[in-house]
Amino acid sequence: MPIQLATEVRDKDGESCGRISRLIANQTNRLIEKAVVRLNTGREVLLDADMFSHDEHGQLQISITSRELEKMPAFDVSRYYALHPVEWQEEWGVVEGEILALYPPQDYDQTSRRRFIFGSLAIIGAIAASLAYPIFRYLVHPLTRKLSEAWTRLIPRQKLEEDMPVFIPYTVERVEGYLEQTITRGVWLIRPSRRLSEQIARHPENLRFPGAGWANEAGAPVAFSAKCPHLGCNVRWVGEDGEFLCACHNSRFKLSGELISGPSPRGLDTMPIRSRKGSIEIMDMEFRAGISAKKRSA
Repeated sequence: MPIQLATEVRDKDGESCGRISRLIANQTNRLIEKAVVRLNTGREVLLDADMFSHDEHGQLQISITSRELEKMPAFDVSRYYALHPVEWQEEWGVVEGEILALYPPQDYDQTSRRRFIFGSLAIIGAIAASLAYPIFRYLVHPLTRKLSEAWTRLIPRQKLEEDMPVFIPYTVERVEGYLEQTITRGVWLIRPSRRLSEQIARHPENLRFPGAGWANEAGAPVAFSAKCPHLGCNVRWVGEDGEFLCACHNSRFKLSGELISGPSPRGLDTMPIRSRKGSIEIMDMEFRAGISAKKRSA
């Protein structure tokens, strides 16, 4: 049984002494090497993973006493950096706390880091000075180019049922400078009931797209971007709860796209949609994350 975050820890004598508050991972072999115990007194101490075992009742136990724990030095979190929880939560059962990894010695040495940074900046500055005009052209061009107004045909995997979201993937061709990319995206498509249409229409920004000079047709399906407006993680539909959920930071949204709770600064973003010759088409758009206003970025 692996060591899991938030698990109660008992000492050598079987007495409760604290809980696992952080895990120290080796990113090379994906193994837990150490664990941090937050003692009942509030201090955190670092222990090797081999000091933990499970007793006959399946409870996590360490091989030393609480008195020995209290004599250990406090855990220094500044020597570690946090790993993204989504990458590790399924493998190690993360529920609360942090997964950390140790800084390489050269990264922790602040004097060496400063020398490296200043040296790198000097080299970059010299290169940039010789290539100033090409770099300027490359950086300014995206700010002056017109945003795409191309329509993309969607192929629903199934017939749209009223008020039942269906995730539809699609691809778009993007040109960034000299780089051409085929990008896979997705939208949540809904054929709204009259009641749901009225709820969505209460927010004018849902169905107007000033940057495209076009608005959704009356009675057309509604397309919600699959990206959470918080930091751009993908949202999923939780049918049993009747809500959209962003698992990254637990933002929750109504079927109408309205924000229920979580750190997202706004509700789900809609995209222009229309029906043509029996097909459904959308205008691919991206919107700035982390702000309350719905502003198109691509």
